Amino acid sequence: MNEKDFNTILNRSLKTLGFSYKIPDPSAFDATITIKRPFDIFCVNPLFIAYIESKLLKGYQSFNFKRLQEHQSQSLEDIDYIVGQKKEWDNIYPLVVVAFWSSREYYDIYFIHIEVVIRAIEKGKKSILKKEFLELKKKELFLTVKNKCIEVEKIPDKIIYEV
Repeated sequence: MNEKDFNTILNRSLKTLGFSYKIPDPSAFDATITIKRPFDIFCVNPLFIAYIESKLLKGYQSFNFKRLQEHQSQSLEDIDYIVGQKKEWDNIYPLVVVAFWSSREYYDIYFIHIEVVIRAIEKGKKSILKKEFLELKKKELFLTVKNKCIEVEKIPDKIIYEV
């Protein structure tokens, strides 16, 4: 399983609620040009709007913030700043989605608000530790893939605001 496959599952699931668009990865031709994709997926539906950068990891492990490219984290930070200016925009989420999978195609998916990453980096942290993810799992702050679908209507209740 790769990140592209996971993004397909996530994007198809988000489309069940409304509009969702997976920003295409650069082609071999695009790779020679400095076109940077700000994030992976953008979605709009009656429940929420989300800007998503996704990362897929094999098995539970720490998530190093270096896995986020600077332009990806900056795009999500910019969205967070703009959204923060309007209190009525409380259902717009800039998210880092970290999915863990095993060889059996079993996923645990964590929806991390970009503010968690920003605060952690400001405190000198370099990653979200494996033990922190396992604590979040105990609190049931994750979703899973069932039949190649995610219960995306539950995302607002699973968003992680602190680790």
